[in-house]
Amino acid sequence: MEILNEAKLLWKYLKKYKREVQRLAVFAMLASVLGALVPFIYGRLIDVISLQPQSFSFILALLGVWTLASVSSAFISRTVGFRGSAIGIKASNDLTCNAVSHIINLPLSFHNEKKTGEIFARIQRADRYLFQIIDDIVFWFLPHLASILFGIVILFFVEWRLAIGIVFMVLGYFAITIYKTKPLVEKQSELNKAYEFAFGNLYDALSNVRVIKSCAAEGFQTVKTERDFKKKLAKVFKNFVGLWYSLHLWQDIFYALAFVVVFGGAILLLSRGVISSGKLIMSLGYLGLVRLPLKAFGFHWKAFRTGITTIKRLEEVLASDTEDFNEEGKIIKNPQGEIEFRNVSFSYKKGKPVLKNISFVAPAGTKIALVGGSGEGKTTLVDLISLYFKPNKGKILLDGIDIRDLNLRFLRKIIAYVPQEISLFNDTVKNNIRYGKPDATDQEIIWAAKAANAHQFIESFPQKYDTLVGERGIKLSTGQKQRIAIARALIRNPKILILDEATASLDSESEKLVQQALDRLIKGRTTFIVAHRLSTIRNADKILVIQKGRIVEEGTHRELIKKKGVYWKFYSLQFRLKTIEITTK
Repeated sequence: MEILNEAKLLWKYLKKYKREVQRLAVFAMLASVLGALVPFIYGRLIDVISLQPQSFSFILALLGVWTLASVSSAFISRTVGFRGSAIGIKASNDLTCNAVSHIINLPLSFHNEKKTGEIFARIQRADRYLFQIIDDIVFWFLPHLASILFGIVILFFVEWRLAIGIVFMVLGYFAITIYKTKPLVEKQSELNKAYEFAFGNLYDALSNVRVIKSCAAEGFQTVKTERDFKKKLAKVFKNFVGLWYSLHLWQDIFYALAFVVVFGGAILLLSRGVISSGKLIMSLGYLGLVRLPLKAFGFHWKAFRTGITTIKRLEEVLASDTEDFNEEGKIIKNPQGEIEFRNVSFSYKKGKPVLKNISFVAPAGTKIALVGGSGEGKTTLVDLISLYFKPNKGKILLDGIDIRDLNLRFLRKIIAYVPQEISLFNDTVKNNIRYGKPDATDQEIIWAAKAANAHQFIESFPQKYDTLVGERGIKLSTGQKQRIAIARALIRNPKILILDEATASLDSESEKLVQQALDRLIKGRTTFIVAHRLSTIRNADKILVIQKGRIVEEGTHRELIKKKGVYWKFYSLQFRLKTIEITTK
């Protein structure tokens, strides 16, 4: 039953190419039949030469059939193998593309919990094993296995006793292989986890190489990587290889003993005159025919079982529910951008609320600042606007409509987010800006860059807009990355804008250029600013002070300063610290 489920899983990736697979299966069977005929032909040839040496025309005919069968089988097998490899490549590419498509459509909570390197390793290994199963097993091993079956059928008609001997030889070999492969498959699962863990940590290290260098932690990271690969992974791999060589030993011993028994039986039959010399040679031919597939069976059975195990590990991820994009949901023709929170509560884990009974209105085109200490719920609040997470209680309304009733793609298309730490693709400047609007023209990209105060520095690059920005934008300064991100947001023409203090890490000159760009970006849009530097939000239409997931104060800068409450304390502390910094310089 289990093997049927595994075959169904494999067929899932092959059924798209059903007709081509069926056509190749017919040709593979033809090649198998032709290959199985060869030992019969040269066995008959020996008998004809021994008993009727004068039959030159028949001998020549047999030689001709032998040549034709061998050449045809080789040619057809090569064609099947070549086209089978092409199907394997297409199916493995389908797996990778479908997996990536599914994973990027999973909710943000999944990506917050999983290591990118671990998921990448699962996809990569599943891709490789799927190709190997299709190429090596479906279109190479199975046709050779069919040759054994056809050969045994032919041998039954010639000498049933020899055929029975080969049947027991094949069945015994299969039984030993399947029995000894079971612990290999279990160890493979452990090996997969070890690989994913090691490569997950390695990916993290390579993604944060700047942190490693800034902490002078190259030695520490090297030791950590060596522990993952040379100790943990190597130990599991050593046990795996030990089981593999144990399997080979049992296979070789059984094949040697079985060969002696079958061939010894053939010699005995020959000595008693039951079979001819030709049939003896024929039996040797069929023993040779089964040798290569039998030797390969252990490898391919292990590859199939471990490959399916690896694909199943990816299937576990693919079984996760993607976000409900509510494709049939409402689309507002002319959205204004008014946002209202009505008694919204939210928690990532049951019993640990992050937001509690949040209520406020952000009229269209207004600027709302969120103030509070780290971990108070500011980022969670703005994440709820994009429905990265759904409220546990209450409603969030866009122009009076519950955002859960909206088409999710529509909702996110009218929202732009500019974080403090910008991540860019390792692509050109032009393509990084165009990501905000994939169908944008070059003129629109240049307009957005100019509005974001980015055009001048882009034009100074040798390749201008075709300049590669490097991994995560490493070739650009922080201020340049911020302006590219602002251009990417501008080109979308969003109704709602979310800013995570985009000037917090900039020098004075860069801050001025970025602030000018932000002023253009904010104009006419409902804007939420997660504020760290309170001096940047004095002109906000409304400031929400959040503590322990609740709004404890709200109002304009002037109103909150007059209250001399929580906001006044934050502001006074930052002002005093700034004064101290100035006086000590």
